[in-house]
Amino acid sequence: MIWTTQQISREAGFPTIGKFLNESSRNEIPFAPKRYGVENRYGVTDLALAIVLRKLRSLGLPVARAADLLRRLDRQALEVALQEFDDGRIEAVLICVPLNELDLLEESWTGVFTSRAAVAAAILESDVVVMDLGVIVSAVIGGEI
Repeated sequence: MIWTTQQISREAGFPTIGKFLNESSRNEIPFAPKRYGVENRYGVTDLALAIVLRKLRSLGLPVARAADLLRRLDRQALEVALQEFDDGRIEAVLICVPLNELDLLEESWTGVFTSRAAVAAAILESDVVVMDLGVIVSAVIGGEI
């Protein structure tokens, strides 16, 4: 599914498209829009990142800090997990965003998990925000929220 800038800005919790575009470019939020004519279009991975951004901002984090935390997530791993969830090959897409700068993450850290047991282990290792993106993204796509 393809999302417009207006839809992504709304899911990210910005009051206007202008504010969203300004903050996105100023803080290098890791969205990857594709150009279609004169408009930007966003994929489901961008939708998921917008939802995480809104959650981080609701915790009181400034956009710059939230963007830094989003850049820690492996975008490609998230894209693959969302596709596998959509295809029914996995049961969950869980995101763990570490909040502590002192957490030294392994180079293999993606922040994307497909099992609750793996998330439980991540919670024990560091201070993380956990989101079940598979359910949330499906609900947004289905128009339930």
